[in-house]
Amino acid sequence: MPRVLPMRRSLLLSTLTWWGIVQESSGQVLRQPVRRTTLDYNVPRLYAHVVVDNQQFYAQVDTGSPELTVIWKDWYEHVTHPGSCTTLQMGCYTCPKGCDSKPTIKISYGFKEVSVFPWRGSVRLGDTVVGKLGFGVIKGQKPPPPSRNAANILGLSPDASKLPSVLTQLYGQSKVSSPTFALYLSRPSAGSFESSGELLLGGGDDTLYVKPLRFVRFSKPADLLIDTGTNFVLVPSKYIDSLLRSIQAEASKTAGRTVKFTFAPASKVYLFDCADAAFLPTITFALGAVGEVQLTMDHAAYYHNLMNQCYIDIVSAEDNDWVLPDKTLYGNYLEFQPQNARLGIAKLK
Repeated sequence: MPRVLPMRRSLLLSTLTWWGIVQESSGQVLRQPVRRTTLDYNVPRLYAHVVVDNQQFYAQVDTGSPELTVIWKDWYEHVTHPGSCTTLQMGCYTCPKGCDSKPTIKISYGFKEVSVFPWRGSVRLGDTVVGKLGFGVIKGQKPPPPSRNAANILGLSPDASKLPSVLTQLYGQSKVSSPTFALYLSRPSAGSFESSGELLLGGGDDTLYVKPLRFVRFSKPADLLIDTGTNFVLVPSKYIDSLLRSIQAEASKTAGRTVKFTFAPASKVYLFDCADAAFLPTITFALGAVGEVQLTMDHAAYYHNLMNQCYIDIVSAEDNDWVLPDKTLYGNYLEFQPQNARLGIAKLK
């Protein structure tokens, strides 16, 4: 039985932006494959394969930041060890004709701050090559690796820094004719967290979802954020206890016995028997002015299995925002229409 979270009826979504490219023709929907998988650091992330100046990378798709940034080989091997880029699956960048690293832009990513220098090059996303695209090359990080992992980032939120977003540049170069974009991830198989999907740029695809597409308006400030750069569901502290009790009660009801959640103080998460994962309920978010639009979260989106130890991926937020991770996309189709200040939500076919 789905659970409706104890949220205000006026809950609205903030802007979430994803973009991808496959062909360069103007006016069509351009498509970029994405995959949620495990590469470096043994942590599942949502990745897109990109090519910058004929160098291949996997970049984390992060709707919580606007910048495209890549790891500079010279810096990374200096702070780790010579040759370390050869084992970094995400890849490192080398300037084809040497770098001018003097300009510095600082960017905050949660618990770390990176320093980048602005650069331009040809970028291929999907099957399309776009010339003279601006991006940042990472030349510093606090704290440095391995204290905090370095990462290539494909940031997709609206511009909020000195580096323009990928979409802003594509739109400015007339590579796309509409700011509408959409995204989805397929449902993972039982017991797996890997999933494939697409980013659609310049429009949507009504053959992908179960109609109708229902809309909610963007709001500022937002009550709910979708941040594909995080693995956890962040919940306001006043709701987290009741939410966890509701999940446990529904799981126990389905199992016909008590499903135990045990708090682990060191990691600050709740552990449970992996055999009980199938009993976890679907969570439903009631969105819109009167809760008329529903966004459902499959149980695979809020728990994790790490070496046969399962835990609930729900933690207390430092502020009053609800923040949903990339796994929220499992089985969902989201179509963003920033020009109309609204988001379309539907179930994936």
